[in-house]
Amino acid sequence: MIKIIKLGLVVMVLVLLQTVSFAQDIQLQVNPVKGSVGTSLTLSGQTVADEWVSIRSLTKDGSLVYFNAVKADAEGAFIDIFNVPNMSDGNLEIVVGNSKEVASVTVKITTKSNDNNESNSGGSGRKATKKPALVEITGGVSPEGLNIEFKDVADDAWYNKAVYYLAERGMVTGTGNGNFSPEADLTRGQFMVMVMNAYGILPDETLTNNFTDAGNTYYTGYLGEAKRLGIAVGIGNNQFAPDKSIIRQETFTLLYRTLKLKEKLPNYSTGKVLTDFKDANSIAIWAKGAMTSLVEIGIINGNEGLLDPISITTRAQVAQLLYQLLNE
Repeated sequence: MIKIIKLGLVVMVLVLLQTVSFAQDIQLQVNPVKGSVGTSLTLSGQTVADEWVSIRSLTKDGSLVYFNAVKADAEGAFIDIFNVPNMSDGNLEIVVGNSKEVASVTVKITTKSNDNNESNSGGSGRKATKKPALVEITGGVSPEGLNIEFKDVADDAWYNKAVYYLAERGMVTGTGNGNFSPEADLTRGQFMVMVMNAYGILPDETLTNNFTDAGNTYYTGYLGEAKRLGIAVGIGNNQFAPDKSIIRQETFTLLYRTLKLKEKLPNYSTGKVLTDFKDANSIAIWAKGAMTSLVEIGIINGNEGLLDPISITTRAQVAQLLYQLLNE
């Protein structure tokens, strides 16, 4: 049992193991076992050597309260440090996975009043054990066995498989209240988070040379790292416009730079060229190089002879695009 003190309430955390799939048994160690909202937790574990591992925490409505991606060392060990999220009672699902397999553990959080609350002056409270909680998760079912469900992603939707593939691996999350909002416009900040998660590029919260409009939110560290790596150069005046809807030529330019950085650009040609499309001249100069390359290798196919470079990209479209690239 993990006891977390918060505002006169004792939060009892019960860890319930689920049988899930992984290439080998995973050991996940959490320390300390007691704290309050904002307390720093250290997670360490064992997986496949040199594999990227995603770590995410989801509330019962599918809302993401924490995400990170870490790379295991040559012996398969990984470590992550994060703060206890601010959330209400219910189930918190902690999911650990790499590009092929997923393991999960459910944390049930309930609250009850406690007159001996340790946060009160002079309160005695219950002493927590100093021994770290050790969770062992072993194989059994596929990633599809995880209890992830979006109310607005129909079983027969063309993007269904893509959305769930990415969500089960911690690459994308919902928009709250059990929804994914597949037809909603994707913002520039959301796109950077999605593409960097998909290719294992970690956010860096310590960077000081970030975009001036990066703010202090879920995409801040991603934008800083994307700027440092040269993936994102912004719209001018050291701004990125993260909350602006992203258009197709911006999507493909940022994607191209990411693929090039990670050495994931396919080494072949389909024979197609940019001038095959009737609206090729409407592409901005800064996007032509990227879109030329992506057309030639078949990542961009267009629609009825058009590229629609200034059309807004939806969440479902990017999910489908990333799914196809990751499964080539």
